Amino acid sequence: DYTWGRHQLGARFTFNQEKFIVPASIPLPVWNQNEPVNNRKIALTDTWTARNNVVNDIRLQYSYYFLGLLDPCTPGVTCQPDITVGDLFTGNTAGVSDNQHQKQNSYQVRDTLSWVHGKHTFKFGGDYNHFIYPQFFLSRSVGDYEYKTTADFISDVVPTSRVLRGAGSGYFLGTESLMAGFVQDDFKVSSRLTLNL
Repeated sequence: DYTWGRHQLGARFTFNQEKFIVPASIPLPVWNQNEPVNNRKIALTDTWTARNNVVNDIRLQYSYYFLGLLDPCTPGVTCQPDITVGDLFTGNTAGVSDNQHQKQNSYQVRDTLSWVHGKHTFKFGGDYNHFIYPQFFLSRSVGDYEYKTTADFISDVVPTSRVLRGAGSGYFLGTESLMAGFVQDDFKVSSRLTLNL
């Protein structure tokens, strides 16, 4: 924080990075998946005392968020499909989960003006937020096959129960904006009673 004349300037930065390991359905380390979680945030503020009874507070903020479930293999090249063998895994599926991730970029501008006039404290303000959040998820991106017997699986016959493969890019782009405003009056009726309007 820094005081410059009638301005109180502030800056904040947050950095958080975590990495988890999600074990695969078959206990083989090569199939474990990484689950990174990343957060970044920067905020700049300026509180300006324009007069003894007027204060303006403005805030600019950017934040970034990422959450992923990432395979150690390359889809379509080195990833193994999900396999279910009816008499081997008792109906459970072996394989890694599909690659997926979500990101969010948030931009915010907020301004509040406070004005004390007699028994009234007026506040006026506005807020603008813009969100950009691309996501990726393609179900069954590496294939999902179900065999009735171990012999069918070993013989590499065409699965008779289930043959599924996701198609498409799997990318989704979400963008949204939000604008809001407010007016508030704190009216001091007496030393023991204040009405908030």
